[in-house]
Amino acid sequence: MDKLSLQDAFKDARNIVKSTSPKATTLFDFIVSKSIVEFLNLCHGYLRWVDDIVDDRNITLTKRKIFINRQKQLIKSYWNDSWVEPEQIEEYFIFYFVKFALQNDLEILVESVYNMVDTISWDVYRLENDGIFTKAKLDDYVNIQSQSINAILFYFINELNPDEYNYKNLGISNVNAKLFMFRDLEEDIDAGLINIPREDIKKFNLDVKNLKQDKNLNKLIEQQIKNIIDNLYIVSTQLKQTPLKTRLIHFYVDFYYLPKIIRFKVYGFYLGSSNKKNVYKEINTFWQSFRISVVLFKNIFLKAS
Repeated sequence: MDKLSLQDAFKDARNIVKSTSPKATTLFDFIVSKSIVEFLNLCHGYLRWVDDIVDDRNITLTKRKIFINRQKQLIKSYWNDSWVEPEQIEEYFIFYFVKFALQNDLEILVESVYNMVDTISWDVYRLENDGIFTKAKLDDYVNIQSQSINAILFYFINELNPDEYNYKNLGISNVNAKLFMFRDLEEDIDAGLINIPREDIKKFNLDVKNLKQDKNLNKLIEQQIKNIIDNLYIVSTQLKQTPLKTRLIHFYVDFYYLPKIIRFKVYGFYLGSSNKKNVYKEINTFWQSFRISVVLFKNIFLKAS
């Protein structure tokens, strides 16, 4: 393909992230410095593209393996200042992002993107089996992705080097990653990715071949949502030590996504339960979400009395 200039890469990346995540784009435009926000778009657009390719069931598993291995090698090559010709627009995104990071002594950003792509590659290889991780492996998956996202967002939001700040337990924490995982539970199951530990499948006697119709899944969902909400309260009390912009992003994520998991609770803890919306239950969903958000707001922003 023809060489893509940095400015054209900025334009293409913005179009991609704006079409796929319009609310996040507006938020980052407001909270991230104009001088660097386009590089965040490059990162966001690239990772979104990689994740979409890996999740595409219309692409053979062999082709997905070739794809993800190329991406890992590509990042390593650019990290080591070795030129590899991009074959896709999105590969120019990662080239310019890595170049920006290295020029600004932010190698941790390159490491974080690589770790994100590496964990995405785990999804490809688990599809060769039954799509299930052990608890230890799933915890590693969540921890690595959470810390990687934390590092990237921490820099772009605060313009501080994450290596010089204890960022690992801040910002978009593990509990948010689990919140996202439950939000996408049905979609992931349809893609063959069962983000339920093997130990829990055994504990709740789940039928993985008929998981969406298994009533035992309701019990697991009920327990996990309680755990997520309890952990949100715990994590929120730890955020007062963080820069204001980090707290704002964290609260926004909680506030925006809470209704998506509270619906499970209100509608009965089973997949697809809220496909047919009920006015009373929707009011109840937003009321419960609002009450939780008020507590989180106090924990994150207000001094203890």
